[in-house]
Amino acid sequence: MAFSGGGFMNMGASQFAGDQFALASQGQHDGPDSGGRKQSSKTETVRNVTIRQVLRDNMDSSSDVYTVDGIELQLMTLVGRIIQQTETSACITYTLHDGTGSMGGMLYVNDVKEDELNRTRSDLRVGNYVRVFGVLRLDQEQNISFQSYKTRPVTDFNEITYHNLQVMFQRLHLKQGAPPQGGMVVPAMQAGGMPQAPQGTGMMAAPALAGGSLADQLMALYHSPDVMCLQQGIHINDIMAKLKQSGANYSMDQVKETVEMLVNEAQLYSTVDDDTHRAC
Repeated sequence: MAFSGGGFMNMGASQFAGDQFALASQGQHDGPDSGGRKQSSKTETVRNVTIRQVLRDNMDSSSDVYTVDGIELQLMTLVGRIIQQTETSACITYTLHDGTGSMGGMLYVNDVKEDELNRTRSDLRVGNYVRVFGVLRLDQEQNISFQSYKTRPVTDFNEITYHNLQVMFQRLHLKQGAPPQGGMVVPAMQAGGMPQAPQGTGMMAAPALAGGSLADQLMALYHSPDVMCLQQGIHINDIMAKLKQSGANYSMDQVKETVEMLVNEAQLYSTVDDDTHRAC
């Protein structure tokens, strides 16, 4: 299987795009419980997603078409921590947790050479962080899971933050179109899954909080890089402090009410307690 960078190009995106796989003879990887999803030899765009997005948008597991944000999901990439793993002669099954939820995965290894199999075993040890590429499927209990075609270890934890940023960028691009010129500049992804060195200044613009509704200002804060890198999210007291620093004047009740609305709209989710949240 070849792997190359630069997806979303056919959709008009020019930066921070998804990756692409060149899938060849994909049928040889399909297992007996792959749900009968035939795959042809073609290049597919890989979409960066979170487990919560996938599970939220595919509650009806009877359908053989999987979507995220109403758009069909073909190939996807996830970044998370291995929390469970078992192995048979034909496949390695494991559970991946990415901070938003957990989901089972499967990697067929019956045709893999011994040295590559040993590397894969090492990558998929419990406790390791990995990036996986694959497709959604139904397991034997008819639960949503994924079949992975490529896995590799995460050696730089900035990749976790980068993946979350790319999830947001792709979601906004698909829903709202490309950002206007002069907006935030985000690096494109290399074939290895990490951002290329940015051209020019390469600086990310700070979230503009002046103007807009309270909901818009809150989402700018939750999407800012210094907040997105926090594994457990940010407490509402810290959000209040950031709003005051920006010159905004809202009461705690106003902020809590708006945060609750954003949670109900699946734009935020709570983490360690009811007052700590992260962006989806």
